[in-house]
Amino acid sequence: MRPQEAVKQLAQLDLQKASEQDVRKLYEVIADLPAITVTIPSDVIITRVRMGRHLGLRELTYPPVSVCRKMQRASLKGVSAFYACLSDSQRHLEHGRVIGLSECSWLARQGKSSVGREYLTVSQWHIKKPLHVISFVTDKTFAEVEHRSKHIEAIADAFKENYPSLTDEQKEVIRIIDEDFCRMVEDGHDYEYKRTAILAHDMLYDSQYELDGIIYAPVHMEGRFGINLMLKPASVDEKLELYKVAQGSYYKNAEDSLMMIDKIYDNQRRLLKNNPIEEDEICRRIGIGCIKELPVEGLRR
Repeated sequence: MRPQEAVKQLAQLDLQKASEQDVRKLYEVIADLPAITVTIPSDVIITRVRMGRHLGLRELTYPPVSVCRKMQRASLKGVSAFYACLSDSQRHLEHGRVIGLSECSWLARQGKSSVGREYLTVSQWHIKKPLHVISFVTDKTFAEVEHRSKHIEAIADAFKENYPSLTDEQKEVIRIIDEDFCRMVEDGHDYEYKRTAILAHDMLYDSQYELDGIIYAPVHMEGRFGINLMLKPASVDEKLELYKVAQGSYYKNAEDSLMMIDKIYDNQRRLLKNNPIEEDEICRRIGIGCIKELPVEGLRR
């Protein structure tokens, strides 16, 4: 099979039926995949969001393999991965919370009509050593969106500079991959991640590349505020350290929503700030009469 035919078959795959081996064989034929390499410097803070209340280090870092039961956008079933967000500005780390919530919250993913409340934990991580990551962002990645992330803009510029040197097959395959990374995927349809998850896993765990992870656009924020990041567990252990932890709640009344942080801890999980949430103010801001009008997600599902 020639690379041109492999690219065509990759684009036309029935992802629900195709096996991982089917996808890998096509990538092997295509061979030279045109990723952009990016270095994230040390002394930068990244943000990780988990739904629920968590405080132990094992709960805050990458999950154990035993709970990795489904494919995700950049990782395979049965493989642990550390998902986080890099804000456009280190002065506005709250943007990482917004990106993380949009990715993790069941209420947020259900769209404008959902109603309820959720608990969340936000952990901030200090990068001790530079991270070497890859990206398949292109000039077309959320190109029509106003105020696109500055990180996406920078990678898109690098892609445009390199574009003339790409073969026709490389130009086509990176468009396929980028569209997959930007695809909105419904719950239960994780097979739609097959092309990106296999590609990310095989490149990250191939020792010749010496990579820590992969970065990609935040889909639910349409490329705004920052960029998503997935790291290998070994890189987390070597290159990250916990900085701070915050616990809070997310309240949603259809189109009105509010995220509140009520407790902040240091990296030893010692309480730094306790800011109890005033229920009257929450109700006023999202237009409800009583907080009990918002059922707690996770309890009713």
